[in-house]
Amino acid sequence: NYKLRNLNLLNKEFINNIKVDIADFTYDFLGNRIEITNLKFHQAEKPWIYEDLSTYGDVKNEWEINRLQFLFPLALNYYQNSENLPLIKKTINSWIKANPYNYGVNWFSNLEVAIRGVTLYFVFELTGLSLSQTLYEHGTHIYEEIIYSKYCIPNNHVLGEATALLLLGHAFNINKWINRARKLIKKFSYLINDEGISIEGSFSYHFFKTQMLLVQSLFDSNLKDKTIKALNFISVIIKPNGSLVNFGDNDEGYFYNPFWEKSIINIIKNLNIFNLKFVYKPINKNFYNYKDYKIIKDEKEGFYLLFSGQKEKYHSHSDNLNIELTLKNINILEDSGTYIYNGNKDLRTYFRSSLAHNTISFEGLDHSVQIGTFRWVKSTKALLSVDKNSFIGTLKTSKGKVKRTIEIEKNIVKIVDEIETKGKAIVNFHFGKEINLKAINDNLYQFNNIYIKFIGNFNITKKLSPISKSYNHITKRENIRIETFGNTKLETIIYIK
Repeated sequence: NYKLRNLNLLNKEFINNIKVDIADFTYDFLGNRIEITNLKFHQAEKPWIYEDLSTYGDVKNEWEINRLQFLFPLALNYYQNSENLPLIKKTINSWIKANPYNYGVNWFSNLEVAIRGVTLYFVFELTGLSLSQTLYEHGTHIYEEIIYSKYCIPNNHVLGEATALLLLGHAFNINKWINRARKLIKKFSYLINDEGISIEGSFSYHFFKTQMLLVQSLFDSNLKDKTIKALNFISVIIKPNGSLVNFGDNDEGYFYNPFWEKSIINIIKNLNIFNLKFVYKPINKNFYNYKDYKIIKDEKEGFYLLFSGQKEKYHSHSDNLNIELTLKNINILEDSGTYIYNGNKDLRTYFRSSLAHNTISFEGLDHSVQIGTFRWVKSTKALLSVDKNSFIGTLKTSKGKVKRTIEIEKNIVKIVDEIETKGKAIVNFHFGKEINLKAINDNLYQFNNIYIKFIGNFNITKKLSPISKSYNHITKRENIRIETFGNTKLETIIYIK
């Protein structure tokens, strides 16, 4: 009995002037391109509450396809050229048949239901297809299950679910949906702090939640300032070479994707796809002094340095005092990435660990303690400060203390680690995939005109370490591992000659 309303949230005039290139109908699902013209969805056989996620390996691969996000650009293409409507209809009908309401794994995660609901609403707005029944079911499921998320998954999950519930509540004019959504959005607004930064310790999830903010802003103009700050931070964490810093968990998630190719830069450039009432212009400067991140970005020189000190919790890795460094657009020190969430416990543990990052580990232990796949306990937080041309960070764990100073001059980055411990400290430098180090001597290494020199009393090992530049994909790159014992001082000088 509920009528689905067209809220006209999309800027149809702007949409008519953007290019949506659907070349071969293959869409990127977590790094794997899959042809979507004849997708076969798994037939759900039991209520979602009886599903056993362990039978799916990494269930994220199943969920990614069933978000149906590829329908948004298909619908845009239809709006522009009257193409692909039969494919859109067939796909939606096939999905509904395979996934009856509250049956199967695709109703298990309330956030997955929310993401799919947002996409299907925008498909409705662009095509006018009759989607009232399935969208009402999505809204009902979110409304009924979001209280569980409030208490048990109080992170991007509850925020994304509330955002979708707000949208669908307005679309159906259901006040109880709208009111519950607004209360939860207000309660969990702290998940993006006053600097406009996600507190979950993941830059991928910062983008994910910024997309939620954009949808919320369509209904609340008071979010304008925070949304602009969040957008500015995205522009800061994109390196001069165009890549997003791969910091914290990164599953390449999008809350929505209007374009056929997945490109954060393209989405930021095309914010006018929505009927937002503000104009966004990124701030361009060389130094960004956030509380938990110190960043230098020089587009002209291709220089990028990020020094991190956020609290290790949520989707963070154990990466306090981690350094990301780019010289002349070459990734010198690069984060290890994420690889996968489920299906390989040892690799999931490694990619979250301190040893996988350009930082210090005492006795090979993480700064904080991993619990399960996502949780942290005994969370640590580094303290960062700025002194003239230097960044200073201090970190204390149960096994030791370190003061890391980064001094920056033209073509020179000097890292000084002053370590206090009764045992062993391990300092790792994980290099970009393109780096092929040549040993000049035990303490000096070279890549083209870039040199890396180590000074101190230590044992040094050059080996390979895993890197995952995209979800589901893993390869090797060079790694220098330094071991020290007791109180000591280590100097690392990276310079261009």
